[in-house]
Amino acid sequence: MFKCNNCGHLFEAGEEKRWLESRGEYWGIKSYEELCGCPLCEGDYDEIQPCSICGGYSDGEEYCAECRSRCVDLFQNLLESNFTEKERDMLNEIYDGRWF
Repeated sequence: MFKCNNCGHLFEAGEEKRWLESRGEYWGIKSYEELCGCPLCEGDYDEIQPCSICGGYSDGEEYCAECRSRCVDLFQNLLESNFTEKERDMLNEIYDGRWF
């Protein structure tokens, strides 16, 4: 999957627009360069990867903005739970440096 850097259009491989652009002459023969770009605006584009959680697409990140926001909200709700200070200390001790 690709995303246009100019207009943001998402498109698949093979959908990009291709055209020839004149580059002058070479030994009396007209020279052309084949260019490709976004199928809508002919702009530059980058390959993007699907989000590891939902399969949607992000801007070059492993996770899309929606999944990242949802995860932050879930974590914020957990932090705002009614843990006592001692319970938070215990959780910090249990999970310190732990990889999930």
